Amino acid sequence: LRRVSKFTKRVCQACHSLQYFYWRMHIDVTHTKDEMKEIAAEYLYPGMDEDTGDIIERPGTINDFMPKPYENEIKARLANNGANPPDLTAINIAREAQEDYLFALLTGYEEVPAGQKEPDEGQAYNPYFHGTTSAWHSSFTTSLLIMKMVRFHTNLKSLKILSSI
Repeated sequence: LRRVSKFTKRVCQACHSLQYFYWRMHIDVTHTKDEMKEIAAEYLYPGMDEDTGDIIERPGTINDFMPKPYENEIKARLANNGANPPDLTAINIAREAQEDYLFALLTGYEEVPAGQKEPDEGQAYNPYFHGTTSAWHSSFTTSLLIMKMVRFHTNLKSLKILSSI
């Protein structure tokens, strides 16, 4: 689970939010309380100076939600070829195949079958993805990533725990 958490932070959260997860939800699941305090403190959140009432930036705490990668939907679309990456907080329970859907989404990129429309620029063909094209480009899916995800597939069921906390 720690590896999946690291992968999520490095790859998924570059575009997708997990905005309905509190940092504390990872305590004793992927990290210790002290580790989560350190990770949360790496991010800045709006706060208020108690002496002046001014809005300030403060380090995150385990009681904060995980931050969104973009300030708003417009910035998200501009950074992702017009696509607004969905929040991944509940992706495992929002899709019919649950953790198998996530695995297929990460590893299911392939050549477009003959006779099928080519994806738009910046899109990739994935027959397992709703609509068969995704802005998550297949270049991210290197053989190394596929090998790692295959190895972690049995642990992906554990992500349900995180989605239901």
